[in-house]
Amino acid sequence: MQPSDPRIVSSNRPPNRRTAFLAARKKQEINPTVQRQVAAIKAKHTLGLPLLDQIQTQSSTVTHVQLHPKQIILGIVASTSFIAGLLAAIEQSMLIASASGLCFLLSATWLGLTRRHNRQTSSTQSTSVALFTVANIIAFDGAIAALYGTREKVEQPPHDSELQHKLDKLKSILLSIKAQFVRIHQLTAKSDAQEVLSYDDQFYLNACLQRYLPDSLESYLRVPPATRLTHAVQGEQTALDLLLHQLHLLHTEIDQREQALTKNAAEQLMRQQRFLEEKSRSSR
Repeated sequence: MQPSDPRIVSSNRPPNRRTAFLAARKKQEINPTVQRQVAAIKAKHTLGLPLLDQIQTQSSTVTHVQLHPKQIILGIVASTSFIAGLLAAIEQSMLIASASGLCFLLSATWLGLTRRHNRQTSSTQSTSVALFTVANIIAFDGAIAALYGTREKVEQPPHDSELQHKLDKLKSILLSIKAQFVRIHQLTAKSDAQEVLSYDDQFYLNACLQRYLPDSLESYLRVPPATRLTHAVQGEQTALDLLLHQLHLLHTEIDQREQALTKNAAEQLMRQQRFLEEKSRSSR
């Protein structure tokens, strides 16, 4: 006899809840923003602060506020005029109060225009001195975050000591490249240092941040995680071997530009030494 209500199940044996069919639970997808944040945290834990944070920290330690003598004098004149006008108003001396008010207004206006001009000048100088653009640095940090944010469990931890050595080498060379860019930023903090690098060299360094290194990491991540470490993709080289070779090429080229900047800084020091030695001989 079939039950009339479809919600009722009839059986000649007791139901087994342990083996009964259970609807498969839908796997909840992680928000892409959360994924990027987790990837950035993993990259920071592995390779330290992002390059953008390191460069901004270096720039903030160098930047300081300068007060020009003209601004100090205008500030004193404006303050004196305001106090004189206030006292004249109390004494009901309209002529002195009007003159003090006019002097205060002119001084305050001139002071405001002077400060605005100085801010525009300093911002223009800082923009011209900066070698790396913020967008390129963000692209560099994003590529590294993607590398350490999407690593599969198959890569952690490897059982092969040689494979572990390669992964350690990958971490080491990425740290070294990041340190290179920080040092180059320090060496190019002055505009005359940038003159040592040709336009092609400056373009190459920015292209490394924006395209060359991110493209290498992105191409590496396109290889399936189960095969990128152990399966040969070109001759006997795995995807990890190819990535290490490409990063080594970038590291070598960046090092050549850094050496040119370092040599320029040393030449300035030697030039100063020769100047002091010449002055010392002439004073004898």
